[in-house]
Amino acid sequence: MRFLLVVIVLAIVGHLLRKALRPPPRGGETRPAQPETMVRCALCDLHLPRSEALAEGERHFCCADHRRRWRERAEAQRGRN
Repeated sequence: MRFLLVVIVLAIVGHLLRKALRPPPRGGETRPAQPETMVRCALCDLHLPRSEALAEGERHFCCADHRRRWRERAEAQRGRN
């Protein structure tokens, strides 16, 4: 009986030592990405990260098609004036 108790205590101590000496898992503690400034598409009002937007002057667009359509509208309005 005493032998069994000693074996159990040694097993628990061994398990705790292995757990304490084991290196931490890799990649488990990564820093969260920094928040990015959001901008709004001048044509459809979609919000998207500045790094993904297409800029033209002070305006931002979600895609090349919306930038092209904005240019066409601006040129048409200049032609009317």
